Amino acid sequence: MNLFGIGGPELIFLLILIFLLLGPEESVKVARGLGRALRFVYRSTLWRVMVRMRHEFEHLVREEIRRAGIPEDLQQLKDWQRSLVREMEENPVLPHPPGAVPAASMTPSAPGTSPKSEAPSTRDHESTPSA
Repeated sequence: MNLFGIGGPELIFLLILIFLLLGPEESVKVARGLGRALRFVYRSTLWRVMVRMRHEFEHLVREEIRRAGIPEDLQQLKDWQRSLVREMEENPVLPHPPGAVPAASMTPSAPGTSPKSEAPSTRDHESTPSA
């Protein structure tokens, strides 16, 4: 049961709260008045028109979704997702992108020190005098 976005536990809590605040005699009068008001609303022609319009609108939306091919697109996405999951299960270790260094091969550096630069120093490339 979902009346105005209120589920079963919330409804029970509200009924207990009303009973505690108003007392047994007043809560019965309030419930009777609320029942009469709801019966009046549900039996009105305005309510019937609103329910019929809601059903027609839902039908229109479902029909437009079907015409647009959205269910087929959703099925293709679900199939693609299943194939990706299956592929990940078969091959759980993905290769590293080109140029990436795997984390396992990296050596940790001491705190407060910067990692050594891999760029060659100028001493390595000193030119030798040619004769």
